[in-house]
Amino acid sequence: MTTKADYTEAEWKTLYLAPIACGFAVAMSDFGIVSSAIEGAAMGKELAQASAIYPQNPLIQELFPASRDATEQVKVSPSELGENPQAAMDRATALVTEAMAILASKASSEIADYKSLCLSVADRVANAAGSGLFGSGTKVSPEEATAIEKLKATMAL
Repeated sequence: MTTKADYTEAEWKTLYLAPIACGFAVAMSDFGIVSSAIEGAAMGKELAQASAIYPQNPLIQELFPASRDATEQVKVSPSELGENPQAAMDRATALVTEAMAILASKASSEIADYKSLCLSVADRVANAAGSGLFGSGTKVSPEEATAIEKLKATMAL
């Protein structure tokens, strides 16, 4: 089991951003005014619960602690994650690929939980609001389902 001390600053940022990028890519795949706010809140809630969901995983405990004050929060700008659906998916798959390589070299026993976290964030976002402009359509749109499948393929799930 690894902790922040086992990683460089760049590696740590990659491990932090990859689950967020997964959720963001799914949200961007079927962007709507109302649904984007709901999906953003769902992603935040899933990440806030990560330490409770993975209590035996110190890496996830440190990446997404149950309580984090505002001074500890890492700021992420949308431009870091992609400003359109394709760019968001490209960024997510690149970050996930890089995160998997980092974990394979330093913490292969933690890959399964990390993949599960990335996928749970994506699923939570997809199921948070209905599709379409105002979020009144089906819960998981075809675009969101396709985005999740791409992420699964990237993680070899």
